[in-house]
Amino acid sequence: MIQIEFLPASNGDSIFLSIKNEKFILIDGGFAQTYSKHIKKKLALLNHQKKFLDLIVITHIDNDHINGILKLFGDEYINLVKKVWFNSGEILSKYFSIENENQKIDIIATQKDSEIIGVKNGIKLENILNKLNISNIKPIQTEQTLVLDRNISFILLSPDENKLSILNKEWNKVLEEELKKDASISIGANLNDYNKTIEELINIPSDPDNSIANGSSIAFIFKYSSLSFLFLADAHIDIIVKSLKDLEYSSMNPLKVEFVKLSHHGSKKNLNEEFLSLIDTDTYIISTKGSPVHNHPNKETLAKIISIHQNKAQACRFIFNYPNEGQLKNIFKELNFERIDDDFFNIKYNENYNFYLQFPKTSNSGAILNYER
Repeated sequence: MIQIEFLPASNGDSIFLSIKNEKFILIDGGFAQTYSKHIKKKLALLNHQKKFLDLIVITHIDNDHINGILKLFGDEYINLVKKVWFNSGEILSKYFSIENENQKIDIIATQKDSEIIGVKNGIKLENILNKLNISNIKPIQTEQTLVLDRNISFILLSPDENKLSILNKEWNKVLEEELKKDASISIGANLNDYNKTIEELINIPSDPDNSIANGSSIAFIFKYSSLSFLFLADAHIDIIVKSLKDLEYSSMNPLKVEFVKLSHHGSKKNLNEEFLSLIDTDTYIISTKGSPVHNHPNKETLAKIISIHQNKAQACRFIFNYPNEGQLKNIFKELNFERIDDDFFNIKYNENYNFYLQFPKTSNSGAILNYER
């Protein structure tokens, strides 16, 4: 069995995978408080059971993905980590052979909460990874399949070499911008589109994401035995589409996955109709508490997915990692829903458009999904 937990990470990402309670993987760490409130408890349990965190994937350097990892590497459980995949500035500068040294990431500089993390100023993430000898040496990028064991593999869909080259050239600037953002400040936020109808939204042309950091996101097909899952981090959708086509997926031969973890918390800038034609799934995961600042997920994203599934026999399902509160409850406020009984989730079904909304019952549980191979 595989258990996948989409941890409550505010407006960020942090995903914990347990495979048969034997292998453990962490994809991103959310904010510093994500570590303090959620990840640390999991590591404490692993430590008590004399188990290890087999892999950490740091998808990119946005603070809502990396700050919890920085917290981890300043804390007591760093020796539980066996391997880290991260496209650091140091790795990129060596790969692209540039003369100017890329700035390293200061462990303590990004910690905005009140806890002391146990390391001195100036300690660099890259130096710790090098000392522990647990990081990749070359960039993680497309056209790679990475194997953790005989039943667990990752087919890389993003980033490609061009996106990494762009990040490398702008590393110091991007790092300074991304790691010093305050979570309360809007960063190119879109206006809320929740007052528009599904019909108004489905034909709006896609406006692609141009964030350098997002474009460098590590995204992949995660395969466990006969099961496949699609984790998109904050990846640019054009790179995902190209990679899927290079793998010979098409509208006639779509990639079948158990779910898609939607890119960039359901942003309309990170999804298009061509991508939807290349995948076969009915389940879409949205990792955000629904901040009124960033306005994710965009209703336009959900509307376009609904339009693809509306006339299919199988309804589509949106699974959130926060309860149906605050901003989230306003997304489809114009529609009527039937409530479905469930022990762990609050589930609502709209018959007219044939889709489910699924929310955890408490804000501390996140979304926990279990699959048998």
